[in-house]
Amino acid sequence: MNRIYYFTGTGNSLYIAKIIQQSIEYTELIFIDALSSKDKIEIKGDRVGFIFPVYFAKLPVVVQEFMERIDSIQANYTFSIITGGGLFGSVLKELNKKLVKKNGELDAGFLVKMPSNHPKIAQLQKQPTNEILAVANSQMKKITIVVEHKESNKLVTSPIVIGELITKFAFKKPYMQSQLGELDRVFSVDKACDTCGICVMCCPMNNISLDKGYVEWLHHCANCARCYHICPQSAIQFGSNSMERYINPLIKIEELTHH
Repeated sequence: MNRIYYFTGTGNSLYIAKIIQQSIEYTELIFIDALSSKDKIEIKGDRVGFIFPVYFAKLPVVVQEFMERIDSIQANYTFSIITGGGLFGSVLKELNKKLVKKNGELDAGFLVKMPSNHPKIAQLQKQPTNEILAVANSQMKKITIVVEHKESNKLVTSPIVIGELITKFAFKKPYMQSQLGELDRVFSVDKACDTCGICVMCCPMNNISLDKGYVEWLHHCANCARCYHICPQSAIQFGSNSMERYINPLIKIEELTHH
């Protein structure tokens, strides 16, 4: 059995994971949910993959918490596919260091640019979404062959100087906020909210409540922005920043509401 552990906000990483699953038989997709249990887990499989987005040029905090729960990894081949808007830093090497501590090691790692879903950062995205997805699809054809044949590759990084400067300065504060789970403080709802509860059902961190009769964030946010994008009324706002709401066009809403 092959196993892929994934985290996704608006479906990009899930879409990538599904490409591998559909191309390689006997592949199970397992959602990374660091809050569902604190029990230690053993990861076993022929091929074991980790697929998730990069946040602030680092491993998402939810993935870091998941890594802490791993007791050991037993795999014939271990790989990772990191999705993001373009600035990946040294995230593959960061992930590999954590895997080595669990008696594992990446045989291969890949960086795949996908449409950004962060309302502030997406403003910098100049390339049309359909073009980005077309390039990603072409890249995934090659990646799937590498994974299928269990080939190794060198772990790549973003341009070192640019990545380090942005990570050190621009991303320092929001990354600290993500460690505290407080990035949801930027969210609010406007009068269009009809308390339908879809944001509650969709949040992968169970971080949204309607218990008081209105939408409330509980401050263990993963920074996935799913609630912002999936709200059918576009009632959830992201501070003063905005973008066209985005869910990966090849992922159904239902696939993001079952966690």
